[in-house]
Amino acid sequence: MFIPIVQSPRHAQERRVEADGFFNGAHDVPVESGLEELDAQCEKKSAELKQDTIESQKRLEARIEHIAAVLPECEQLWDAVRERTGDRMPPVAMPTIIAFVGILALYAEALLLAPAMDLLNVTRRAEQLVTAFGLAGLSALVYHFCWLTFTSERMPRIWKLACRALGVLLTAGLIAWGILRGLQVAYAAKLAENPLGDFLNRHPTLSAVFFVLVSLGAPVVAAAAAHFAADELHLFWEWVRTRSRVHALRREHATVKKQLEGAQESLNHGLRALSEDRKQSRAVYQQHWTRGRIHGAVQEPYWTVIMRATIVALVYTILFGWAAFIYPLSALIIPLFWFIAFLYFRRQWQSPGPISYFDLERVRFAEKARDAEAAHERPRGFGTFGKREE
Repeated sequence: MFIPIVQSPRHAQERRVEADGFFNGAHDVPVESGLEELDAQCEKKSAELKQDTIESQKRLEARIEHIAAVLPECEQLWDAVRERTGDRMPPVAMPTIIAFVGILALYAEALLLAPAMDLLNVTRRAEQLVTAFGLAGLSALVYHFCWLTFTSERMPRIWKLACRALGVLLTAGLIAWGILRGLQVAYAAKLAENPLGDFLNRHPTLSAVFFVLVSLGAPVVAAAAAHFAADELHLFWEWVRTRSRVHALRREHATVKKQLEGAQESLNHGLRALSEDRKQSRAVYQQHWTRGRIHGAVQEPYWTVIMRATIVALVYTILFGWAAFIYPLSALIIPLFWFIAFLYFRRQWQSPGPISYFDLERVRFAEKARDAEAAHERPRGFGTFGKREE
């Protein structure tokens, strides 16, 4: 009767060197074939290890090349900054205070200039403050550009002439604006019958000088503070950024270099471990190949197949037999389940895999038991054995 094969293929089972060696030795397979297979497996593992290591090494080498290309430029910038600042960190507190004072000067000028916005038909207090602050900031910006014409080499000549001319015109306008503010304050104080009006009228030159200084002083101070604070704060920021960049690249270069060395050492250790594993596998294979060739294996009795299939069917019946009381047709599954288990265990009995075959090794005892021969006879009754068939 043809019985289909229900067991998975032998090559899909777990591979063990000792089981394969014993199986091949018992079936007269040349020992060189198994050893060549072990060598091929080891070579495959070595190639995979080298491939993985090469990919990581190439990434690390690319990173080192990038750092080597960028680091010299950053170090040049760092040296240039240190030449400007010396060995100490540039100050940051004083430039910040100076910039704050310049902002306060513009704010004070805006407060003093706000009442004079009536001349420009700006009557609301908030709008007067905004307009005054904008005019003061505009004046400070013009003076800042005028200062840049003397310190910056990148500004074109025509721009320098235009900024200087605008600065002269602005200075003349602020002088006139200061005189006008003095007259306005004197006139307003006179209308309010304030003694300040009489004082300003008796000292017109003094009042004109005061208001001119106020009108010119705040923008000039703000422009000078902005120019100084901007340069100092920019120098401080450039010092911090360049220093951090250089140190980060140096640390990364050292770290990546160590990682590259570690990857190479790991590859060497892995290859040595595979080499030792190859030696060990070859020795184990040869030893069990010899044992398989000499000892062989003993096939289990056929009745164990029936017993195992019956045990599986009983376990299934105990776990799921209650379903037969609800659906009587489900009882047909029990013999079907027994038949499937029978086919499975019969396939194992008929053609065991290397691992199963290795467990059936024929053992030769130096001194056999008295009833050793009876163990190979078929059971005829409980506790009795029949004669062994020749």
